[in-house]
Amino acid sequence: MTGLLGELGKKLAERWLATVVLPGLLLLGTAVVAVRLGQRHPFDAARLTRWLDALAGSPTARNGGTVLLLTAGALLAAGATGLAAGALGAAAGRWCEARSGPLVRWRRRRWERADQRAREALRHAAGDVTRPYPPLADALRARDAIGLREPARPTWVADRFLAVDQRVAEAYALDLSAVWPRLWLIADEPARAQVSAAQDGYGAALRLSGWGVLYLALGLLWSPSAVAGAVVLAVARFRIRRAAAVLAEMVESTVDLHVATLAQRMGFTVTGRLDAETGRALTAALRKDLPLRLPG
Repeated sequence: MTGLLGELGKKLAERWLATVVLPGLLLLGTAVVAVRLGQRHPFDAARLTRWLDALAGSPTARNGGTVLLLTAGALLAAGATGLAAGALGAAAGRWCEARSGPLVRWRRRRWERADQRAREALRHAAGDVTRPYPPLADALRARDAIGLREPARPTWVADRFLAVDQRVAEAYALDLSAVWPRLWLIADEPARAQVSAAQDGYGAALRLSGWGVLYLALGLLWSPSAVAGAVVLAVARFRIRRAAAVLAEMVESTVDLHVATLAQRMGFTVTGRLDAETGRALTAALRKDLPLRLPG
């Protein structure tokens, strides 16, 4: 047990170092450069070199205790900036998963136009057997980039997660919020590992957006940092969408593979695929606030 705890602590420390401390130290280094160069001398490397030489030659730099305190302070500050980036990433996640907002109508109009183009491409493909796939594939890809279904949420990520609830409800007549905690308890280890990895990837993508915001804020002092922040935010947006899609697929796949087993564990008779009647009864049994038999 002691060895297991030690190994676990080592892995946690390595993860903390890789995801929080090292990026925090990089941000602190950027902040130092921003303060020393400012907006008036954004690319004056000689100015920075002179300052570093003066710092290295000062008596403070040869004092071991002072250096140790400065190192500890830098690590603490790096950890604090990492926590700040995590908090900003969590805020970005709440915004991405928002349930309402003025963007819904705009996204819906865009989706309707893209859906119309996809339908036209489908009709064209039905009549043109020589080149049916590229135009149709492009039209469907453009529509899916806005949303797999008609948007009901302000962001693509929120709609992608909502699509999982809708698809599970349509396929099995299940309330995913009631089913998922129990399903997680009976899922096999490979499924749990895949979902956990997808959750970690989604969290890392959100945290990257937090770092982007911090670099963008430093742009008030040093303009190159604003450029770096904009690039990081663009990369974070791409990774958030991709990670959300992977997480949604993993959750839906876990439901598909294990929901029949859950129904059997709850005392229902299931032969083959879970049907809608059993799904409604299972939802009622798990929620405990609905009648056992629900209307179809």
